Amino acid sequence: MGENSVHRQRVDQPRRIYILFGGLDKASPGRESQVCTWLERLDREGLVFDLLIFEGLRSALINHQEIGETLARWRASLKGRVFLSYVTGVQNGVGIYMAVCRLLLLVLKDILRKREIVTHCRGQTSALVASRLKKLYGKTRLVLDMRGEEAAEFLFLAKQRGLDLEDRKVRRRYQVLKAREKQVIEMADHILCVSKAFKRHLQSRYPIPDGRIDVIPCSADPALFFYDKNLRQQTRKELGLEHKLVLVYSGSIRAWQLPDKMVKVFTSLKQTAENLHLLILTPVPELAEKHLKGRIAKDHYTILSVDHTHVAKYLMAADLGLLLREKHLLNQVASPTKFAEYLMCGLPVMLTRGIGDTAEVIAKHEAGILIEDLDNEQEIIHKFIRFREKEIGDEGRQRLSGIGMHLFSRERYLPLILKVYEDLD
Repeated sequence: MGENSVHRQRVDQPRRIYILFGGLDKASPGRESQVCTWLERLDREGLVFDLLIFEGLRSALINHQEIGETLARWRASLKGRVFLSYVTGVQNGVGIYMAVCRLLLLVLKDILRKREIVTHCRGQTSALVASRLKKLYGKTRLVLDMRGEEAAEFLFLAKQRGLDLEDRKVRRRYQVLKAREKQVIEMADHILCVSKAFKRHLQSRYPIPDGRIDVIPCSADPALFFYDKNLRQQTRKELGLEHKLVLVYSGSIRAWQLPDKMVKVFTSLKQTAENLHLLILTPVPELAEKHLKGRIAKDHYTILSVDHTHVAKYLMAADLGLLLREKHLLNQVASPTKFAEYLMCGLPVMLTRGIGDTAEVIAKHEAGILIEDLDNEQEIIHKFIRFREKEIGDEGRQRLSGIGMHLFSRERYLPLILKVYEDLD
């Protein structure tokens, strides 16, 4: 474990702690944009959090260098202190016990001083740890930041691995996750979720009044994600794609992101557009290459691994973004960060229906292509041909960027975050 020593919170104010499980390795790029840069923005408003990160022992052994690099970067950029602790056995409760002990040690002086403690818990595992503290120390406040339906995600991944969903161990794990969800929702002083669809889902299951829950979608930094005509042209030239119709995917290569379906969609669309080129921006290029090799000609795709601060120019260089998901509860409540980044860069999006609130945005603002059935090749090709006939141009790209800024700019949700903590303080 370790910490930085950049800034110490004033003892006459609540102790604010942001709790995070995992996310320091390169397979979790969203942590950089959705955690570190958010905390940097809150720092500038005077809302300083200490960051407590729990990383699994196995991940620490495999990704030691990446974790060290990310930790050093975060410590250099954040005003609050950054603590890292290693845990094991989160699923069977050992890791939860270890995390609770670490949190108690961290706030022991605050408890002795009878200082209020405010925890921002990313995900239900973090909230479960904070809820143990709240039971022990009544001057603890808990903000539950729900990023997705974790029990549904577990079942989705179990199915992907070929496990029997009716197996006793699988059902038991699912029931534990649902029990944890119920417990942390009941213990939370305020709940944040990422989509209106997720809010409706939660309120259909639990008696959560509107005043106790807010929607803050995965957003992006407007200083990083925007549209610039000249930068688009320059980047296309750098990549040798000036005369190509560029289809882009940005993100990790995980099961729910359907990399094999992405390849299938590209090969189908290639029949109608000989100059179609696939650009993939990912922190795991070796996994992307594994899915594409032998299925798409080498000169028909480009795979890049770029820093988060440089992603935007490649999105500007593209002509259509890809966001494909299965019809599943996991996706129905989601808010993919890449959707915000695509739009803010003026990029129209091809996506499947049933991903959080995205279909509503596409339909209302004519912001791309909405696919009803990912297995219907004729539908995909037909809608793609109609999309190409519209000739969006730079004026259209500026319009989409403006819509993205209005809906997903981080600045839009900053006042809401500040109010949540002002009310808790």
